[in-house]
Amino acid sequence: MRFLRRLFNQEPQKRIETYSDFWAWFVENEQVFYEVIKSRTSIPEAFIKPVNDKLNELRSECYYVLVGIADENRVELVISAEGVVRNFAFVDDLINEAPSLPNWQFTPLKPAIDLADMAIRMGDIEFRREKIKFYPIEEEGYPDLISLKITHEDFTEEKANLITNGVYIYMDHILGERNFASIIDAFDVVSESSIQAELVPIEKINDYLIWRQKEFIEKYYGKRKETDNHCNLFKLYRMAGILVIISFSQRVGYKSKFQKLPIFVCTKWSKLLLCTQDDSINIITR
Repeated sequence: MRFLRRLFNQEPQKRIETYSDFWAWFVENEQVFYEVIKSRTSIPEAFIKPVNDKLNELRSECYYVLVGIADENRVELVISAEGVVRNFAFVDDLINEAPSLPNWQFTPLKPAIDLADMAIRMGDIEFRREKIKFYPIEEEGYPDLISLKITHEDFTEEKANLITNGVYIYMDHILGERNFASIIDAFDVVSESSIQAELVPIEKINDYLIWRQKEFIEKYYGKRKETDNHCNLFKLYRMAGILVIISFSQRVGYKSKFQKLPIFVCTKWSKLLLCTQDDSINIITR
């Protein structure tokens, strides 16, 4: 347990205020952390808690730590946002600042897990591909909205909460945190008997989502809007479930029609000018 004494017997350190502060602290302790994870001893107390505590100094309740073995020589640190889309950018920025360390792999947001390897048990209920199916709901007027009915063969009203929670965790794992939180707009977990249509095996979910996004992009990508103000070209498309407007003008005005999805308006001068909750807009660039 020498690595525990080395970690907790350090002098008090300054508060973490920047990404650089965090990674400097991490580099000072990375060998201790590596030994903890490889030994599979006291990982919650000696790794997850101290790293989470430092990340909370940087931004409270934004970052969540997961860890695993990447390969024979490297361990993987995954920083999750627990599905909170507004925090994804902070996680991405943190990982973009990560140093290159030979024994470490740093990953933003929980990655997808192969369906064949994915199974969860909660209580007496199993969640695996043979038991879960889905049915897509298409809403007229919202071609970008992805809504699903998801079924589990053991669903009953008495077990609805348990099975809904289990399906949520299962989907988060098979799609990955970013895709699950940002591409699927809504889903309900229901019994198979409540769907009077052919159900789709859950292993087809990725193919379906790719097809829906491709269909939307082909329909709306590359629109132009000309006005008396000599508007510049803009591109409108959906990226990872978020409607994105790329404008080559520094100033962007807009009028919203609906309140559905996040919108990012970007220009070549600014990474992010606007983040609203609109999904259908008239753009005026000038």
